[in-house]
Amino acid sequence: MAYSKSKLTPVIENLDKFIPFCEQEANDKEVMLELATNFSNSLTRENKFGHFTASAFVVNEDFTKTLLVHHNIFGGYIFPGGHADGESDLLGVALREVKEETNVNAIPVSEDIFAIGADPIAGHIKKGVYVPAHIHYDILYLVVVKNEDMKNIQILESENSNVIWRDIDECYNSTDLVSWAKPQIQKIITKLRSYEMNYEIKELYTKINRENPDFSLDEVLYAVFEKIKNDSETFDELKPIILQACDIDEFKYYTSNVDPALKKYITENVFPQYEINDKAHGIVHIKEVIRRSFALNETFKLGLDHNLIYAIASYHDLGKHEDHKNHHLIAGQRFICDENLKRFFTDTDRAIGKEAIEDHRSSKEDDPRSIYGELISSADRNTTIDMVFIRSFFVAKERMPEMQIEEYLDYTIERLAKKYSEENPENMFFEDTAYLVFLKDMRELLSRPEEFKERYCKVNHIKDRTATVDNFAGETNYFE
Repeated sequence: MAYSKSKLTPVIENLDKFIPFCEQEANDKEVMLELATNFSNSLTRENKFGHFTASAFVVNEDFTKTLLVHHNIFGGYIFPGGHADGESDLLGVALREVKEETNVNAIPVSEDIFAIGADPIAGHIKKGVYVPAHIHYDILYLVVVKNEDMKNIQILESENSNVIWRDIDECYNSTDLVSWAKPQIQKIITKLRSYEMNYEIKELYTKINRENPDFSLDEVLYAVFEKIKNDSETFDELKPIILQACDIDEFKYYTSNVDPALKKYITENVFPQYEINDKAHGIVHIKEVIRRSFALNETFKLGLDHNLIYAIASYHDLGKHEDHKNHHLIAGQRFICDENLKRFFTDTDRAIGKEAIEDHRSSKEDDPRSIYGELISSADRNTTIDMVFIRSFFVAKERMPEMQIEEYLDYTIERLAKKYSEENPENMFFEDTAYLVFLKDMRELLSRPEEFKERYCKVNHIKDRTATVDNFAGETNYFE
């Protein structure tokens, strides 16, 4: 029988949207997309090598129990599910299978895919016919049953020998699960706990944001952190988790009001120039300075022009590869000489931008000439210990590659102790919570030299302190 590839379009679209939870799901997603794209019969059992199935992880309203069926062929407990048999509405298939196999009515928590897995099915006899070994490319949905309906379960004798509600926590180590399904169920439970945590974080974020309408994004994030942290967790560690739970892309959030034409011009013509800078002053650093500039502008309610903030931060480290000591002057000159910027800024604005870029390295003796200079100077300061360690090591690889690691660590401690000292701290015109927490943590770490050295080496994957700086690559993933 011929099958239309368009029948698989919804499957492909839903898989495209699916965000893998782990390496297994990332690899299986790639294979599933290839299957759906290249085999028009992959929704049917006619594809003898493998085909799509749909299943459901069924939970009660409290998310404390799950519904399992004892499968006649597989010989163990598993979540309800079955073949697509040509249907592209896999959520509908999953809900139908739950009803057929257990007699309960389930409600989707979301129409999005919750988990995926490629399940190996051994050859077996079904209805007197031998079915050869193949793969079930399973699409799983999270569904819920109302507490009052939990008692309505029934066994479908042609498929199952039992149907039970089991505590989710007990499932993790259950010995009577189908063997290939056990790691899937363990993954689903772990993901479910993460899902619950994300829901709680999002609810907390929404509540704090609603009760504090004047808070900046950074202030709301830190308030959430204060509520959910344990004694050993840092803001730097939990912030990405909070952002992911709340589905917030910081860079998009902060730059949403920048002229799209300006962003396009800078993305295509300015950002590529950072490829020839050292890694510590490449595009990752530039985007972090852009983010910090907008965060400080919002937190301190400066009300500065978004286009000018974006442009200043985008240009401020141009020419770093040419002359480290004078790159601020080179960058300022490139900004003012860029004729294309006349489309977006007045001559007065361009002059302010040039001065701000020139002033971004301000010291105690030469304060910036404008608030824009104060902003870029403050945004250019590091706010996490690991960021300091990673960037400083790449600077070391450029400037002192032959120095022995132990000597370099002593040098670094001495340099940073001076830079972040209470007596003579670096110029910081807008000290927000993120910076103050970083400063406190850095000073405490500097007071424990051996712990400082161990952490520095761990972050930069340094295994031998008797070797020289150029023997180690550093934390390259930070720049990818």
